[in-house]
Amino acid sequence: MTSVVGIALGPFIGGAIQTNHDPLNWHWIFWIQLIVCGGLLPVFWFLLRETRGDVILMKKAKKIRKATGRDVYAKAELDKTSILTNMKVSFLRPTKMLVTEFVVISFTLWVSFGKSCQILIDLLLNSSLGTPLPLPIQYPPNFRQKVGDNASYSLMLAINTRHSKRP
Repeated sequence: MTSVVGIALGPFIGGAIQTNHDPLNWHWIFWIQLIVCGGLLPVFWFLLRETRGDVILMKKAKKIRKATGRDVYAKAELDKTSILTNMKVSFLRPTKMLVTEFVVISFTLWVSFGKSCQILIDLLLNSSLGTPLPLPIQYPPNFRQKVGDNASYSLMLAINTRHSKRP
């Protein structure tokens, strides 16, 4: 759900910034995103705990070495692999999961379908060309939308996705 809602909320927030703030041009969407992400980075740094097992064991081994002076090492500290090997594993492991795991395949297809639906909605309702698109839905010649109107359809898609998940 997060991937589809995030995909749909991005155009809505960007459209709201563009529509409601005349002195701000579309470049400010990226600056506002940078400011928000930069402001939240310290929050994530201090509030989120490390969950990767190798890193936790390395910290624990380092703490034991410092406290007792014993030669205690985590397996990740002893097995130093090359960057090329790490890149190979980082590419092959998700590819193998994508090909062999039904859940991963299903979720990938579902997210792809959701994104394609959003792109189709954006194409159908986009009025930047000023003319209807050559698709089965035809609009009157004076059909003009503002950026905020088009962004509201993305919000509608996010709300619909959220409510469609309820039993």
